[in-house]
Amino acid sequence: MQGYVRSSVVMALSLIASVPAQEQQTIKSTSRLVQVNVLVRDGNGNPLTNLTKDDFTLQVSGKPHPIQLFSAERNAAPGLTPAQPAPQILSNRSLPDQPNLVIVLFDELNTTAMDVATARKHLLHVFTNPELNSRTALYVLGNELKILRDFIVDRAALAAAVAAHPSAPQFVTIGSELGDLADAVAPAAATAMGRADLMVQDARDAHRVRVTLGALETIAAHVAGIPGRKTLIWVTGGLPFIIGFDPETFNQARVGERNLYAEALQATRMLSESDVTIDVVDARGVQTDDQSDLRRRRSASGRYGETAFKVDRNYDTMVAAAKETGGEVFRNTNDIGRAVERAIEASSVTYTLGFYVPSGDLDGRFHPIKVSVKQRGTQPRCRTGFLATPDVLSDKQVSGPLQSLLGSPLSRSDISLRLEIRPEAANRLKLTVHIGPEGMTLTEENGKWNGTFEWMAASGRNGAYDTPGRQLKVSLNGEAYRDFMAHGLTVNQIISSGEGDNEVGVAIRDAGSGAIGTLRLFRRISPAAIGTQR
Repeated sequence: MQGYVRSSVVMALSLIASVPAQEQQTIKSTSRLVQVNVLVRDGNGNPLTNLTKDDFTLQVSGKPHPIQLFSAERNAAPGLTPAQPAPQILSNRSLPDQPNLVIVLFDELNTTAMDVATARKHLLHVFTNPELNSRTALYVLGNELKILRDFIVDRAALAAAVAAHPSAPQFVTIGSELGDLADAVAPAAATAMGRADLMVQDARDAHRVRVTLGALETIAAHVAGIPGRKTLIWVTGGLPFIIGFDPETFNQARVGERNLYAEALQATRMLSESDVTIDVVDARGVQTDDQSDLRRRRSASGRYGETAFKVDRNYDTMVAAAKETGGEVFRNTNDIGRAVERAIEASSVTYTLGFYVPSGDLDGRFHPIKVSVKQRGTQPRCRTGFLATPDVLSDKQVSGPLQSLLGSPLSRSDISLRLEIRPEAANRLKLTVHIGPEGMTLTEENGKWNGTFEWMAASGRNGAYDTPGRQLKVSLNGEAYRDFMAHGLTVNQIISSGEGDNEVGVAIRDAGSGAIGTLRLFRRISPAAIGTQR
């Protein structure tokens, strides 16, 4: 879809009980394009802005590989505000005039209350810096992922969102909650108390890891369809990969021990495949030896004692997430705000190296990537590799009814959606939905291009929708297909708004590829509210 050009192809919604099984010829791509977004700094840590294709060399699986596509993307100069769409138009993709997007994830779930308060002050200062001009989104992670602001340039609005966000309860504790209490009771009671304490801490850790990884995967799906590099700045106290870890028996699994490295790797690789780089800012500030992880763990004698855990397991998580996506970790600094600013500044210039992988080489394996710059003293950063799989989403990413997918706080952008909404009559709204061709699969049969999709457009309340999905069948002749490839498709639908409904949701799923596009309009659904900003 190019800009806001309205397609001349209009699809009519139709509820189809079943689609006859027919022989169809699917037009498949003979290769897959892999794009590697690279940041390059000089020896002083400043971004290099004048590199060309000839300055880079690329290796894939240890072998030299030609760079078949190259581009350099730069943010707009400070003080220039990109044009905004009309208030009644909403899209699940960012506007094209800002190629490099920044997401600040303020992690209250895995950070102590004291560190959260300090980080909040630093973020307020960051968003008053007029020199930072990237399009930025601000999310908060508590017991669930929450959007404070989604991709805007207005720094004052970001600062206001931080200031208005209420203080969160303390989810993370340091060390044993029993403290010296266990030392004042009989050995048997101390052992039972220690075991109970470990169970509580392990359950809390498991909850934090599950919610955090789910949030990272949600963010990956949210920006997957947006072209260009995205930087996720994760302001956090970190979380463990291993739950139930006993430092005295490092190589021995104990009952209840769980290693979540595989799940964490999957989440970070989903971000990497969505061209997202994770820069981690350690919200704990400067760490000293006496702040190491003290946990009441069972010693070799069977008693529970407090053991200094010399390895910072939270830091290991930060390093792994950043390394996998080509990011970096800002640690042992009390100037958290400056660390965030440096991460934003680094994303202002991005080089994209593209290469094609033949379909015969899509073996489903992970292939490492190495990028070098001929200029000495440079520090290139990019993701560590790519999964050689066709562009088909996994069952985990596409499963579930459309109503449940709309319950996510963030939209899905595999298929681009742009929504125009107007009041039609009392409690009735007219929706005009422009659907981009990216992510949609059509097959050719007897001169017609056909596709089957699941579709839903309805009003809802706080993420809950009662309207079931419908089947949408598309059949285009040659001229209409060419128009579709240039501009996408348009769906017009009138929906009714029930009592108490406070949002509109639109969702589409490609039956062939599993690609999904979702969009939620968070407004009071009334004629007076149409045209106001979200």
